[in-house]
Amino acid sequence: VGSEMCIRDSTRAMREGLGRLGVGIQAEESELEVRGTGGAFAIPLRPLECGASGTTMRFLTACAALAPGKVVLDGPQRMRERPIGELCDALGELGARASSVAGYPPVTVHGGGLRVGTITLDAAPSTGSGSTSTKGRTGKGKGTKSGCRICGRGDCDGSCAPAPRPKGSKGKARGRAAMGGRK
Repeated sequence: VGSEMCIRDSTRAMREGLGRLGVGIQAEESELEVRGTGGAFAIPLRPLECGASGTTMRFLTACAALAPGKVVLDGPQRMRERPIGELCDALGELGARASSVAGYPPVTVHGGGLRVGTITLDAAPSTGSGSTSTKGRTGKGKGTKSGCRICGRGDCDGSCAPAPRPKGSKGKARGRAAMGGRK
C-alpha cells in the first residue's frame, strides 16, 4: 500500500503540474491521454507544487525552461532536502535561467526556450532517481553532448528510461525532457 500511495501522489503531482503548464490530460479507464502544447507551455500564476516526487520536480523544472516567463516549483520540507542544483546548472548551459536555494528547491526558472544540445546528468545524489536527460531544440547555437547514463548512447532520446509513454502524443515539441528512475 505504501508504494501504491507514493505512485498515486507522484502521478497526481505530475498531472496537476503539467495541467498548470497548459498540457491537456484526460483519464480514460486505466490510461491517461496526454495532449502536448507544441512546446508552448503556459505560465502558472502560483508555484507548481511537486509534492514529495523528485521525478515530478526534475521533469517540470525542465518543462518550465520552455515556458515564456517565470515558473516557481516547490514541495514539502523533504523535497527541500533533495538536490536539484545540477539540473539548474545544466538548463543554464542550454540557455535557461534556473536557480535554487543553495542547490535545493524551491526552484525558479525563467524560461523561453533552450539552445540545441544534450546534457546528461549524474542524479545519483538524489534518492530514488537514476538519470535525468534534458534535450532542447530551438535552432540556436551548440550544446554539450555526452552519452546517456542509462544506455550509454550519445544519440539517446531518453526512451531507454523506465517511464511510461503518454498515450496519443503526437508531434515533437520545441523541447523535450525525459526522466527515468531506477527501482
